[in-house]
Amino acid sequence: MRFYSQAIRQVINWEAIQMGKPDAIFGIQNKFKEDKDPRKISLVIGAYRDELGKPYPFKVVQKAEEEIFKSKMDKEYLPITGDANFCKVSQKLAFGINSPNIATIQALSGTGALSLGAIFISRFLGKNTKIYLPDPTWPNHPNIFKDAGLVNIFSYPYYNAKSNNLSYDKMVDFIKKMESNTVILLHACAHNPTGVDLTKSNWKEIVDIILDKKILPFIDMAYQGFATGDIENDSYAVKLLWEKNLEFLVSQSFAKNMGLYNERIGAINIVGNSPESSEKVNSQLSLDIRTRYSNPPAHGARIVAKIL
Repeated sequence: MRFYSQAIRQVINWEAIQMGKPDAIFGIQNKFKEDKDPRKISLVIGAYRDELGKPYPFKVVQKAEEEIFKSKMDKEYLPITGDANFCKVSQKLAFGINSPNIATIQALSGTGALSLGAIFISRFLGKNTKIYLPDPTWPNHPNIFKDAGLVNIFSYPYYNAKSNNLSYDKMVDFIKKMESNTVILLHACAHNPTGVDLTKSNWKEIVDIILDKKILPFIDMAYQGFATGDIENDSYAVKLLWEKNLEFLVSQSFAKNMGLYNERIGAINIVGNSPESSEKVNSQLSLDIRTRYSNPPAHGARIVAKIL
């Protein structure tokens, strides 16, 4: 047994593995938890909390859970693409309609939805596809696209830190110079981390440029309902793109707008131009999911489906 152990050590040198850098956001949150000062307030994690700093469980979520419990649902595996009812209501919440041209798949919250979208882009547009992220953006965005194998990740002007507002003119000029068949990531609402959003007139101009330049939009919608308090207003960009008959991607999260942080419930929507294309997208994403986690969790999906 001793000789076997030594042989393993020669082949797999665990001690040579470098320590990974801790995530900046969660690292600060861990330090916050360790701090004993009663006056402390966390502004790190994007979570809705009460006056005592505790997560606020929505009454409608608690009611939905009670009904789910009473119905005595089983613990059978969900399909690879998730709960069908959840996918249907999630799609309608984002787009205002249900369409066979949209492939909607349950994902592991917004992060998982972005990851599936990034893998799809990498696989079918190619690893050399250029993708542009707003400057600044959510710190995890570049990591997600890099992990999917995309090698050309750039940024476009978005925020003017000196004036604390949108760098709209620079943003427009930049997008006008972007190449065709590139990807642009846009926050639907409640831009993270600035909170500065495009106006409806801004969106109309940006969408027209994207349409003319043949650019593929990837909309990250993690806060639908949180920016203006109106789910219709906050999904304006998604509905506008849909009306323009564009192909695009939308990632959704229900962590924020339903307080379902630990349920890891979200969706990736990929808009095609026919029911046949959506079926093909569905089949390919199913293959990706099968090799990663096989099936999504049911409880959060049932809550969302019950509420909506």
